[in-house]
Amino acid sequence: MPSSISLAVAVYQALWKFLKEQERRAQHVKATCQERFFPMVDLREWMHVPPRALLGAKDIIYDSANHLAFCPVYKAASTSWSITLLELGGYWRESLKKKNSLQLLLKQIFPRISNFAASSITSDCTRFMVVRHPFERLVSCYRDKFQDASKGYYYLHYGEKMVRRYRKFHDGLSQQQISLLEEQVRSKVKRGLPVVLPENPFATPLGPTFSEFVQYILDAHHDDEHWRTYEAHCSPCILPYDFILRFESLPEEGKLFLEYLNRTGDVRPRWDNPTQGVKTGQVACSYFKQLPLPYVHMLYEKYKSDFDLYEYSPDDYFRCAKDAKPLSTVPGRTRREEKRSS
Repeated sequence: MPSSISLAVAVYQALWKFLKEQERRAQHVKATCQERFFPMVDLREWMHVPPRALLGAKDIIYDSANHLAFCPVYKAASTSWSITLLELGGYWRESLKKKNSLQLLLKQIFPRISNFAASSITSDCTRFMVVRHPFERLVSCYRDKFQDASKGYYYLHYGEKMVRRYRKFHDGLSQQQISLLEEQVRSKVKRGLPVVLPENPFATPLGPTFSEFVQYILDAHHDDEHWRTYEAHCSPCILPYDFILRFESLPEEGKLFLEYLNRTGDVRPRWDNPTQGVKTGQVACSYFKQLPLPYVHMLYEKYKSDFDLYEYSPDDYFRCAKDAKPLSTVPGRTRREEKRSS
């Protein structure tokens, strides 16, 4: 059995290594912001509305009692860490899951901060966020919110638009007939009833396909919080984060973060990988196989800021595309990017 001293030394070494890596990540984000994003901020925007770089600050959870500021990135353990903050403050009980909306509880306990005041208000806090491979996050969003129209709210607000806009219907159908078929499915989803309509194109398949979901994201003028970029959602170029945890290694990094806060014994870990042993990259690849390569490239361009800021690579997903080509033939890839991925 290892002695208590050797265990303490091992914990110290792991924590030291973790803190050095966090410092490196924060410096990389700072350097990337200075190189790529700050020149894009138009000072004239400040005269009317917060610039794009600050729009996400309103979503930050500000825990003044524990001097923590957390940016919850949806589909990147945001629920788990929101509960952890409630637990650190002594507000959380498992029974609350059934009685209250988590978002309502967070709003009641943690004050919302304005876009302009976010930087100064959280200046003495430990700011942290959790990031995830941008493409795996998109797949997680699709599976949770849109696949098979399993979440009625998201089908009614987004899903049926995706289907109607991008699905191919029989040439003989009039617009009135398409609207009636759409309403047939909508009425069942709205009431939470099973949808078994084999002749209805809105139900075969039910809900948008992954390809339809991606096309909608590429064409959208406004991004929902579930697929908004990290750069837009968390304002990392205005609010420097002290800790940038990775979803892919969250059980280890989450524990070390709590060790740094000296709160390890105060919370119950709840950051296990929900895919139960199957690598999330393998799951995501199975969905990207449904996409032509140009779509994957356009997605990369849309989320390029996230790839650059948080050091993720899109290369595996270029290979996953159903008409994948050698990386050197992918349009828009520079020699520097190809060298970095090799």
